[in-house]
Amino acid sequence: IPLDQNGYPNQGIPYATSGGDQSLRFMISAEGRLPLNHQYAFLYDGYGEFRYYGFQVDSVAPNRVVLTVTGTGNIFMHLDSSSVAPNHARNFRLIPIGQEQTYQDEMFRPPFLEKLEPFYSIRFMDWFHTNNNPLITWDMRATPDSYSQADSGGVCYEYAVALCNRTGKHPWVTVPHLADSTYIANMAQLWHDSLDAALDIWLEYSNETWNWQFQQAQWVIQQTNNYPAHWPLNTDFDPNFNFGWNSGVKSRRVFRIWRNVWGAASLRVKRVLGTQAAWPQAVAYGNIEGAGYEYDYLCPTWYFGISPTEANAFPITTTAQDIIDTCRHKFFVDLKPDFKLHYQIVDSFGGKVA
Repeated sequence: IPLDQNGYPNQGIPYATSGGDQSLRFMISAEGRLPLNHQYAFLYDGYGEFRYYGFQVDSVAPNRVVLTVTGTGNIFMHLDSSSVAPNHARNFRLIPIGQEQTYQDEMFRPPFLEKLEPFYSIRFMDWFHTNNNPLITWDMRATPDSYSQADSGGVCYEYAVALCNRTGKHPWVTVPHLADSTYIANMAQLWHDSLDAALDIWLEYSNETWNWQFQQAQWVIQQTNNYPAHWPLNTDFDPNFNFGWNSGVKSRRVFRIWRNVWGAASLRVKRVLGTQAAWPQAVAYGNIEGAGYEYDYLCPTWYFGISPTEANAFPITTTAQDIIDTCRHKFFVDLKPDFKLHYQIVDSFGGKVA
């Protein structure tokens, strides 16, 4: 089905194909995640006819439908009919009743903001769909006008900036591993121009480029059989060095572009090298040397928790605080040797441990 630049069908629905007429389904909530009996206004521009599943239709007016949640499973809608551009159905919004007049100025729900309150920084790795991210050029990214903020490229940067400005939290951003130089510069410019001047920004190239389950790790070292064939080659790859060094080279490229764009404010850009705690010799040393020692923070990743054996040993009187205390103990005691080693690495090369 042909789509406009924001992902909405613009050549009429139903759309005739060799396989028959096609319409569209929009998933709204899986497994009953919308609260029962809550009421929403569904707003849209243009002409469209819809069917709703998991909703009761309370009222219908041009470009505004009032819906009440009745479903406990998947909740979705069908676009059965739509005009051709420029009057095609587009700009879909599902707004809680009572927030229609304020949602454009206050886009974040109060319970969401409350959960963020204890934190100093917000890392947008998952919001940006960093792992296996397909974005290469700037025109591929999501914008506030995109049909979805849950596509493969992740949430648009404008919403992440708005969240940080609204909460006063320092952003930690990850740059797509395939991003070309223009993309990186445009991303840096957008954050420079829109982020509150009182906030710093932590900058990282991709995520876990040492973790082979992610395509970015395969791409950095050109394991071409393990990522999509249409991806471009990594022209910076040097087979004479390990994956840590090659990842550091990509990080240095990102750091230099960002700091050049930020100019006089460049020290607000905190350059982060993400490493693996359990493999410091291969990852941390390689990252630092590949980056040419141009970094501010070394950020080793630890995974920790309670094993099934330990969990089964808890008595019935175990409290949530008991479990938290056990996790804290395992983190600070079991991982103490890794902490010590990374501080030694930082002492050798400069920088800080994040």
